Amino acid sequence: MTFLEWNYYGNSIRAWIVAILVAGVCFTAFEVVKSIALRRHTRFGGVLAAWADESLRAMAERTRALWLLVFAAYIGSRLLFFPSYVEEKIRAAVVIALAVQSALWVVAVLDVLKRRSLARRLAEDPSTVTTIRFLTFAGRVIVWTFFGLLALDNLGINVTPVLTGLGIGGIAVALAVQNVLGDLFASLSIVLDRPFVVGETIVVGDLTGTVERVGLKTTRLVGEDGEQIVISNADLLRSRIRNYRRSSASRVRFGVGVSAKTPHHKVARVPAVVREAVEAQAGTRFVRAQLRRIGAAVMDFEVVYDVLVPDPGVALEVQQGVQLELVRRFEEEEGIAFADSAHPLRVTPLAAPPVEEVETTVWE
Repeated sequence: MTFLEWNYYGNSIRAWIVAILVAGVCFTAFEVVKSIALRRHTRFGGVLAAWADESLRAMAERTRALWLLVFAAYIGSRLLFFPSYVEEKIRAAVVIALAVQSALWVVAVLDVLKRRSLARRLAEDPSTVTTIRFLTFAGRVIVWTFFGLLALDNLGINVTPVLTGLGIGGIAVALAVQNVLGDLFASLSIVLDRPFVVGETIVVGDLTGTVERVGLKTTRLVGEDGEQIVISNADLLRSRIRNYRRSSASRVRFGVGVSAKTPHHKVARVPAVVREAVEAQAGTRFVRAQLRRIGAAVMDFEVVYDVLVPDPGVALEVQQGVQLELVRRFEEEEGIAFADSAHPLRVTPLAAPPVEEVETTVWE
């Protein structure tokens, strides 16, 4: 009997040498593929190419040599004969290696998505960065839990009690922190649906403010007087949100009261005078000026015009110019006396082109 024919654990030395060579070749091939993946670019174009290239490189970087060695050794072991208990241990090692490496690959893709989302959100809406990071962390926990349970199940371990325990524990935790979870999911809804972003002026109920920050639990606004308004995300989404920046223009309605003692010919001149006062302001579009009510002491006109800038601050500046012009014209040219009007000033954002569904109503 030659040396190569000696029996070692039920296999000849020749078989062991062939198995080791096969494992070595496989490990080398795996490393070559990994190095190619680190350098190769996809054939797609545009954003898909950038995302695919970055994901492929991230997965290659997360590919561990230890697990590649396990896979190569498993392929080489297929040329050998082992007792059933050894086969079970080899299979367990491969299952664990496959589960861990798969989890590393999925987490690598999640990290790529997080980096790209953060780069985009930092430019558009910096307040959502915290939410994106939390979602990435939650995704990692889910991935590792899934592959861990999958590995246990493939190893012959009954995971039903574990799942039952996780389910009962999850229900208990959810009941204990349901308010926090409600705000958390509301934050996710704000990030994904984007009814508003940082810097936009919104009205929530009787509160008006500019969005300063969207957190995991609360959204912070800067009020009209500079105060900070903190609203829980769940309460925010249960309210009607009026967003001014999603409009194409602002519609202004206000009343002009004229003394009932004003002669008829001067009253008839009021709509024309109002129109001239509105059109004298830049960025306006006159709609109407109509006599709506005649009383014992006042004749009430309703005036409507559009300010072609979706900013209530600009609309108020324009309204001031219109009113000052009316005061001048009525006093210096028309000789018309003012009286109390029943129509309050109202600035209403007009609907913008339908990009995102945002409810907008009257701001007073």
